[in-house]
Amino acid sequence: SEYGEALVVSEYRITSVDGDVPIVGILEEDENGFYLREEDGDTVRLDVSERLAGALGAKVWVVLGADRVTVSRYGILRD
Repeated sequence: SEYGEALVVSEYRITSVDGDVPIVGILEEDENGFYLREEDGDTVRLDVSERLAGALGAKVWVVLGADRVTVSRYGILRD
């Protein structure tokens, strides 16, 4: 290629958001509320804002508050 060697990315990790380690996964919902499904299949129950609830089905990162349920910060990686 005229641009040099190609780089193929097979995986990435977000290691820190302002010093906090985020959880990454797909935002899902069931009869008990919202949860994040991580790539390894583990799930984490979440208390989400109305704005984040609008991202249902998206791949997101979240940082949880002290109660380990309430989302204090988040970002949408893929709609």
